Amino acid sequence: MKYFNELANEYHICAAGSLLGVTLANSKGFPVGKVNFLNLYPLSFNEVLQAKGENKLIEYVESQWTIEPFPNILHEKLLTFFKEYLYVGGMSAAVLEYVNSGDFNRIRETQKDILEAYQLDFAKHAPPNSVMKIHQVWDVIPSQLAKENKKFIYSVIRKGARAQEFEVAIQWLLEAGLIHKVYNTSVPKLPLSAYVDHNIFKVYLVDVGLLGAMANLSAKAIIYGNEIFQEFQGAIIENYVAQELARQGYELCYWTSAGQAELDFILQHDDMIYPLEVKSGISSRKKSLLTYVQKYQPRLQIRTSPMNLKLDGQILNCPLYFLGDINKLLDHAMVGK
Repeated sequence: MKYFNELANEYHICAAGSLLGVTLANSKGFPVGKVNFLNLYPLSFNEVLQAKGENKLIEYVESQWTIEPFPNILHEKLLTFFKEYLYVGGMSAAVLEYVNSGDFNRIRETQKDILEAYQLDFAKHAPPNSVMKIHQVWDVIPSQLAKENKKFIYSVIRKGARAQEFEVAIQWLLEAGLIHKVYNTSVPKLPLSAYVDHNIFKVYLVDVGLLGAMANLSAKAIIYGNEIFQEFQGAIIENYVAQELARQGYELCYWTSAGQAELDFILQHDDMIYPLEVKSGISSRKKSLLTYVQKYQPRLQIRTSPMNLKLDGQILNCPLYFLGDINKLLDHAMVGK
């Protein structure tokens, strides 16, 4: 590729691969200054709507320039599509099956094929002495997220397991782009990256649809009714939030306070830090968010939930399906504050 740049510059070359990050991390040389990097993520909710041909719906949502509730019929329609997105996820092959057939059994088969291909990639690309540990870490992610406290615990992999045994395996999965790590902080100061504890973290999958496939959650459990917002300890919803925030370039962090309170995420946006509570229903605020507010008095609190769009004093409720527009919402909500 270097020679294309030097001798045939009229050609545009793009290299892609799910394990490109791993490959580059172990390369001996690199043409600095000659490569542009673009990060590809699973398709977002809006992108899947676009693939479904719901262009008018997208246009209406994106034209929302005031923080006012959506018409109820539109809100319910978006929630229905969102539940389907939680099952399908954003992997292109699964989305293609969703668009072409709408058969959720075939979509699940496609997701299983992707997961199997990943497992084969572990053996093909990972260092031989790390393959088994990578498999072990990968296999326990759903059970880690099924816990009420989703902090990654090494003893869940194997009794007596220690961090030094598995940190290389976790880093390999991270560089391969297959997981997201959400680091803990007890000090929500700027910049967040300077105050995280790299020894305490949660691990989410790169795609919410793949998490559902790994956990063998049925289409009925996810799409029909509201059970998915309560079941699996909210892991499906939190995984969606983590991957959506990562897609937007946010530093992934969560906050704890002396083992007494835990807030799902905190966001750094335009030199401000906002608490983000992920809610599965319409109940009142959690004790953890109240603890955070009393301690730090943020100018705005964010809640993402199945509820409609609303700004109630200092509480911004962002519907889960609207999280891709959180930057726009924050900019509008902070006007005059």
